[in-house]
Amino acid sequence: MSAYTRNMYRAHINRFLAYFLLLVTFFMTACNRPPAGLEAFKMSQTAAMALDHFNIELARKTEMGDFKNIQAIDCGASYFYDHDITDLSPKGIESGVTQLQGRPRAHQESETLFTDGKTYFRNTSSWENPTFGSDDAHPDWFVASMSKDPKETCTSMKRGEEFGYVSYDKILRVNDVHYVGRQSVNNHECFEYQASFPGQKYSDTMTTTQVGTGSYSYREMVNTTIHSKVCIGVKDHLPYRVIGDDYTATYDYAAPEKMATPSAP
Repeated sequence: MSAYTRNMYRAHINRFLAYFLLLVTFFMTACNRPPAGLEAFKMSQTAAMALDHFNIELARKTEMGDFKNIQAIDCGASYFYDHDITDLSPKGIESGVTQLQGRPRAHQESETLFTDGKTYFRNTSSWENPTFGSDDAHPDWFVASMSKDPKETCTSMKRGEEFGYVSYDKILRVNDVHYVGRQSVNNHECFEYQASFPGQKYSDTMTTTQVGTGSYSYREMVNTTIHSKVCIGVKDHLPYRVIGDDYTATYDYAAPEKMATPSAP
């Protein structure tokens, strides 16, 4: 092989390697480039519609206290579990005081379970020193009259409407979405977007309602513009975190650890 031929051969090889590296760089860049807002939520909507189960943990911090909610849903098994944990602040306690029951308990918990076609419920007392006959504590599971069948939630998810704290239908309709940056949530790489849409949120004041000889306190829902950051998985397009004005919700897609059916009367 002549020197000229060898040089031409090397030139072709170098040119091929250069093109190959450019191609690799292009695909790597394309894979790491965040989709446009509308496209990202359309892909996420499609991914969520294919799910059968999920877990969500929400943490909310307000002037009224710290609120934590854990949910697990399995649509195929018609299974729903909800655990509410409340730690009221001094302001939250004072705003919930009633003449009959007095001061609300700072730490409160309640659990709701739907399995085998029935809804079960149990909860701690809502009051520090409830009067005789007014204590609402139910430490043991009992069959509740209000059904918590997850069918409606699952139907909404399958239709691409709402998925936990992601309102796909409203976000896609309003299309007020902006890319924020790349994040890592529980070892999952995700693209984060800021989305704004009309909705409701809890007010900052407690409302107390008398029911017979007892009462209960709750926070009303008010209409507002919701601003939330949604982190969508780079690989699977599923939401892994939603950050609202006063809450953070994280998603997990492992199969829920189902509780055994309670032996309730």
